[in-house]
Amino acid sequence: MPVKQPAPRDRWMTREEASALLDACTTPHVRLFTLIALSTGARAAAISDLTWDRVDLERGIIDFGPGHGNKRRSVVPIGGRALDELRDAWRVRTTGHVLEWGGRPAGNVKVAFGKAVTRAGLENVTPHILRHTAATWMVMAGVDLEEVARMLGATKDVVERVYGKHSPDYLRKAAAALQL
Repeated sequence: MPVKQPAPRDRWMTREEASALLDACTTPHVRLFTLIALSTGARAAAISDLTWDRVDLERGIIDFGPGHGNKRRSVVPIGGRALDELRDAWRVRTTGHVLEWGGRPAGNVKVAFGKAVTRAGLENVTPHILRHTAATWMVMAGVDLEEVARMLGATKDVVERVYGKHSPDYLRKAAAALQL
């Protein structure tokens, strides 16, 4: 029997919402998680699992390691505020994990992240929405869908199907051909 699939989430954040969320992150590990997610499009589990031996601060490269099942992970560049805050976190680290809290690996940040979302006054924002946001921003900026797919550890077909409508060129040639 076919299982009815829920409608896909189409929620992504504007840059203003992302800024409000970052301002509402009162704990360093949640802020760093949010910055890494928005800067790489990585899944929450990949960020939570991230260890310092897979972060090259000199070159600005993160290797999220092997994926699990069909959840592939990428090796991606990182820069800007996220790289600056990674460097700050490196200087005060007490564990081998990038995200730590109370001298231990932070693990799942869902509860603390939810509190930041509430403080920011946002609705329907989960850690996975950060991945949707990053992908949407890349597509809206005109980044080639193949490159977006590599950044996300996804296939071009998936990126095109889920995020293609956000491309500035989406169906423009087809619409132009129908002009009267």
